[in-house]
Amino acid sequence: MQQRTNLPMENAVICCFECIDTPLVHTKVAYQDSTRSYLGLDSIFKSRMILKETTAVETPSEEVYRFFEEMEENYERWHPDHITFRWIEGVGLEQGAEAYFEERIAGKLQKKTVKFVKVTPDRYMEFKPTSLLIGLLMPHISFTINTRPDGCELTQRIKVRTGPIGARLNKREFDAVRTHMREEGENLKRILENEDRVPSGKKP
Repeated sequence: MQQRTNLPMENAVICCFECIDTPLVHTKVAYQDSTRSYLGLDSIFKSRMILKETTAVETPSEEVYRFFEEMEENYERWHPDHITFRWIEGVGLEQGAEAYFEERIAGKLQKKTVKFVKVTPDRYMEFKPTSLLIGLLMPHISFTINTRPDGCELTQRIKVRTGPIGARLNKREFDAVRTHMREEGENLKRILENEDRVPSGKKP
């Protein structure tokens, strides 16, 4: 009989986080039992980290929101590491809609299917992964648009459930996500302030 190795609970969380958007080769680590308490994950799931990036954009909030409405046309030019985006449920940016997209973070291919759970036109968008495992570790991602006299501010937030050890051991990965978020903000600012918007249904 094969001897089962008991991983420390933080290592179990790290294995799960590494498989978030790749084939679930480590899934068995998280599902050695059907309950989180088996792995001692309850305390970890009470901890959270927010990755946040705010970008000032000298354009009306409506233009920023429209950029997201036209994401199928804008996704690839938004960041050079963006690969593809498509709506798979619903009729575009609305509550209940689902989307699939691919991108590279720190050179690793990420594939995500998400569901939009809150949408307030010109102000707020929030979505969450459709995968139960991914959702446990990364509950939601949101974009908030706040109006300013000279335009607006776009704030990206990614909520991640992880303990302090996991945060330290995955520092390189989290730093890569922060860099990607900052570049997305800078690129969106450049596109909306200096370039023509892509007409709906057309590629840039």
